[in-house]
Amino acid sequence: MRNRGRYALAALMLMVFVALAQGCAAPAAPLPAALDAANAVLAGQAFSEPFLIEDAKALELLGLSAADAADTAMYMDVSRMTPECVVVVTAPSDAGGGKVRQALSDYRQMLKAQYESYRPDEVYKVDQAVLESSGRQHALVISPSPQDARTALNAAWKK
Repeated sequence: MRNRGRYALAALMLMVFVALAQGCAAPAAPLPAALDAANAVLAGQAFSEPFLIEDAKALELLGLSAADAADTAMYMDVSRMTPECVVVVTAPSDAGGGKVRQALSDYRQMLKAQYESYRPDEVYKVDQAVLESSGRQHALVISPSPQDARTALNAAWKK
């Protein structure tokens, strides 16, 4: 009987310790606005002629609805001579992230198909595209330098 009390006390102390440890964990850094993350990527390297697409049009191009995205920013090369783009979409919940990532992947594949017949010399940029996520925020960057894009995204996401 006496051992039961010790075990119960030990179990209670362990639960209190775990609860305190979880409460002391550093909170995740808040996500930047999609536009801020996209602008950080643009500032990190030279893009051809970036043009900001309005949110409704961006969602249409991605095949997403307004309910699928809490925040969106999309820059495209206004001349369309290159497939260069920066797309950042924040899903409304963790559960919606898969749909957003799939939409970005599908958009990348669509661009590749278009540029294979239009400007085959630009397809390498699509092949090297960066598709990254941080929490609920997802980004597709097609740029001259994928490494610079990753660096800028990580800085925006405070990774």
